[in-house]
Amino acid sequence: MGWEGLSDNELCQTLKDPRRNGGRDLAALTEHMKNDPLVDHGWNPGANRKPIPIPREEVVRLMEEWGRAGAPCPSPSLARPSD
Repeated sequence: MGWEGLSDNELCQTLKDPRRNGGRDLAALTEHMKNDPLVDHGWNPGANRKPIPIPREEVVRLMEEWGRAGAPCPSPSLARPSD
């Protein structure tokens, strides 16, 4: 995945950047997560892959809430997420 290894701030900046998110504004990004068949793969990955551990509806709800809050990003950190 394109966001593996990113800090929370880097992920946030990537999601908000139309040059890196498929040309989407926040509303289109939320719609993409809600209805795009390509995104279905995250919850139905097939083979022996693990699905996304949070229900899709919850992801969409959180994205809507984030957008209403102005899509704030956490402060940059020197630390990277641990594996």
